Amino acid sequence: VRATKAGEDELGLLTDAFNHMLGQIEEQNRAIRESHERLNLALKASGVGTWVWDIANHRIGWDEFTHPLFGLQPGAFTGAYDAFLALVHHDGRERVRAEMQAVGATDESYESIFRVRWPDGTIRDISARGKVFSGAHGQSSRMTGVFWDITERKRAEEQLKRLLVELERSNKALELFAY
Repeated sequence: VRATKAGEDELGLLTDAFNHMLGQIEEQNRAIRESHERLNLALKASGVGTWVWDIANHRIGWDEFTHPLFGLQPGAFTGAYDAFLALVHHDGRERVRAEMQAVGATDESYESIFRVRWPDGTIRDISARGKVFSGAHGQSSRMTGVFWDITERKRAEEQLKRLLVELERSNKALELFAY
């Protein structure tokens, strides 16, 4: 709400300064909203979800784009660190826990690939990257990062490996035939 200028005295100058400051705040809020909209559009288009791990309280917050990566409906994730680990496939759960704990105790970057089991039993490959941020006393306080589904990429890599093996076998058979 803009203040009405009452005169050209000191109170009037203060009112002008106040109104100018409000205009700057409105412009900054508009720029932040537009930036947030662009970020959400990019996240949705790329299939990337963001997360924040509150290290001290063992809580993980997700954006709306992360739930589908884990086969969950929006709001279905409780935010508990152990609930996140329960979504990680049992064959990689302890590795992911150890990696996160190790990085959470440092200021290093986090990178990991792990499998998750959706509630319907589907297995998906997830890639995660994060960065640790320190609090006021220099202790690691939170890790912020992104998740994205790399299942199709992993399948394509496996198929390419199979095709290469088959090609090598075929080439050897051709060489024997030519000999």
